[in-house]
Amino acid sequence: MVNYSDIIELVEIQKNPKTIESMAKFGINVTNAYGIPIPFLRSIAGQIGKGNGENDHLLVLQLWSSRIHELRILSSMIGDPDRVTENQMDEWVRELIHGIFATNAAVTCLVKPNMHLRRQWSGVGGKKSL
Repeated sequence: MVNYSDIIELVEIQKNPKTIESMAKFGINVTNAYGIPIPFLRSIAGQIGKGNGENDHLLVLQLWSSRIHELRILSSMIGDPDRVTENQMDEWVRELIHGIFATNAAVTCLVKPNMHLRRQWSGVGGKKSL
């Protein structure tokens, strides 16, 4: 089983200052970024799996709490939609920093068929219903 320490070690090894520089040119907040490519994050997500129980949900919460750009993306890749609470969803949506995370989170983790999602976003272009 992959744990939080293993993941931190993997991303530390893969940290890429040139990619971080490129990310900044696209307007990504790189304060807590490692410049890890999405395909690499997907490979880690594949090793972890998705929705394998309470321990994995705790890992999702640890990854999100790290505030590291790529680990937040990873958390959305492995998150089980049935374990994400409405409060967690609200927090994550408030903190979405970049479109790549928003898109991935919406597709892989925040869409819950068994939960009525009627949220209001206030952002660019005014309020929009999800």
